[in-house]
Amino acid sequence: MKRRSLSRICAALTASALSLSVLSYGISAAETNISEELSEIIAASENDTIPVWVWLKDSDRPDFDKLAAEEISPKTEEEYEEFYSLSEMERTDLELAAKRRLIKEYYCAKRQELLNETGIMSDRIRFESDYTPSMVLDLTAEQIKALDGSELVESIGLYDEQSPVETASESSASMTKEQFLDLVISENEDLSDGGFVYRGDLKFDALLDNGSWYLIVYGIKKSDYTPNVGVPESVLKYNVTDYTVLTTPDFYSGCFFSVKPVEGGNGLMKKGFAAVFYVENVLPGYPNPVSNIVEASLFKTHEIASYIYPTIKKGDIDNDGMLSAIDASYVLSAYAYSSTGHKIALNYELFDYNDDGLIDAIDASRILADYAWNMTH
Repeated sequence: MKRRSLSRICAALTASALSLSVLSYGISAAETNISEELSEIIAASENDTIPVWVWLKDSDRPDFDKLAAEEISPKTEEEYEEFYSLSEMERTDLELAAKRRLIKEYYCAKRQELLNETGIMSDRIRFESDYTPSMVLDLTAEQIKALDGSELVESIGLYDEQSPVETASESSASMTKEQFLDLVISENEDLSDGGFVYRGDLKFDALLDNGSWYLIVYGIKKSDYTPNVGVPESVLKYNVTDYTVLTTPDFYSGCFFSVKPVEGGNGLMKKGFAAVFYVENVLPGYPNPVSNIVEASLFKTHEIASYIYPTIKKGDIDNDGMLSAIDASYVLSAYAYSSTGHKIALNYELFDYNDDGLIDAIDASRILADYAWNMTH
């Protein structure tokens, strides 16, 4: 049963429940910020690079709400008239955009200070969060130890891209898809029934992967989307009273939010779930979309075409409304990845052009043959 309780959004936790236990390679508990899980990886590694999620200390952060309000506040009579000619929602959007820019600039400077101090080059960066004091780096054991010695660092943990949330409890994993969606989707615009996302005009799906639920939210119109900013609350409204968002509140198509009910929330969902948001005709990728759906699919555990493309047309891999040699090349690319052992999540309705249950060179050749026929008739 859904119920409400109070909380605030928390963007200072990692996506994989980082531990702050003692290291095993000679640093005492009082001296280290490295998780126990990561310390074990370091002890077993030689010269390998390790993906790590680094969180910086954030106690000195300014009051961004106040700074943003001051920045957009009209200074002249002309600005005053222009400002108050806007709707309340438009003024709120202005303030939110200013706040996001200020936060982004602040954390960018903070991360650069850390890199300068430790001598770590920017080419080691895999991911930088615009709105939290965190970054993902590919580092050697020695570089990790250098980070651990910095006064700027709060914690360092192993980054696992495929594990955005903790393993679900037995009760959570035993729920049906319909039960899960009923818990997390709100029919009420004010979210008073305790759901995570207001249904509105959005579409939803859910997948159970390794005991954890993935809520998939799609059908978001491209016209409502601003890259790296997101969509207005009138389009995508989610609940930060009954739920805590554990990863960066940054928004882009295909992003993961790790979500937990607040303390005292629904027992069935106490271990949380991952929410994934997709925008129509916008491929995943941070900070910018990847070049094609094959490359995007390499980094997903579920197929994405049915959530990105409003209509699936067999063989039209790039979703431009027609068959072409480019589509055939994408099929060959997908086949090459699969043949060399890469795990790639593909939509068979889209890629399997001859409906034989395989994605291979035959599909590409059939696409090319039909493309040639269409060009001559």
